[in-house]
Amino acid sequence: MSEERIEVTIDRNGNVSMKVIGVKGPKCQEITAPIVEALGGEVLEHDTTPEFYEQILEEDQEQSNRQ
Repeated sequence: MSEERIEVTIDRNGNVSMKVIGVKGPKCQEITAPIVEALGGEVLEHDTTPEFYEQILEEDQEQSNRQ
């Protein structure tokens, strides 16, 4: 299993961006929620990485194998 971490970047204008690494599926949204809330709760943009869909694909494969 890879290391799970959150990279947080603050630009010169005070905009914060977060990148979640090593987390599959929508769990990334759960673990960043407290940080988003602490920073005011407003998300201006949300992008997903291939890891976001990885768990979903694995679950679909398991269901296909059972049938």
